[in-house]
Amino acid sequence: SGHVTWDTPLIDLLPSFAVEDADLTPRLTVADAFCACSGLPRRDLEFIFPANELTPERMIASMANLPLTAPYGERYQYNNQLVAAGGFAAAVADGGSPEALGHSYAIALRDRVLNPIGMPRTTYDLSEVVANDDYATPHAPDLFGELHSVPLMMDDTWLVPVAPSGALWSSVREMVRYVQTELRHGVAPDGAQVVSAENLERTWQPGVALSAAPGPPSVLTSFAQHYGLGWVVGAYGGQRTIWHSGGTLGFSS
Repeated sequence: SGHVTWDTPLIDLLPSFAVEDADLTPRLTVADAFCACSGLPRRDLEFIFPANELTPERMIASMANLPLTAPYGERYQYNNQLVAAGGFAAAVADGGSPEALGHSYAIALRDRVLNPIGMPRTTYDLSEVVANDDYATPHAPDLFGELHSVPLMMDDTWLVPVAPSGALWSSVREMVRYVQTELRHGVAPDGAQVVSAENLERTWQPGVALSAAPGPPSVLTSFAQHYGLGWVVGAYGGQRTIWHSGGTLGFSS
């Protein structure tokens, strides 16, 4: 709709957004929320421990207290708070309220992504998942490495402040429709243009380099060469690979 571009400053959409460096704050753009190159390291405990008191708005206000541990653009460091801020900023650009970020994001995602692709059962609402009584159970190892199922966190509050970075519940069938939409350069299985091929391709462009851990075979190093915007970019057998893993407490993808 022309309301937002990759180069729109985050503070234009989230007035309370700030990082530790006051000079860097106004320079960070929507794209920078997803590049894993801002200098912000992973600091998950800062939103997991206080989750019961944390809202998306408070989470964004708290980001000014997170340390910057690398100069901008120089080192790959994934930060869930910043990814979430990018998602919430997109919701504001879509007409949502900066004072109701969680609600605004759920609506924007439904209207702009899930409904056009055809993903009606995919949801942020855990109570909806539980009511359907057809869901995977989280598992975790004990001190001896044995896997056990763990209770589904019924309140699920710890993910709410960073919902855009991992709170979505879906199914294999609906995730396949999502992958098909990516592979068809933004065109959903039923033909709807969900996102422009140009914008999608922008997310696949290699950005900050990923440093290879010592020891792995070269095939694994080439599989993860750079980070794009929310995607790991590499190659396998001469073919370009675009991928991402992820996990929440007791789940892995």
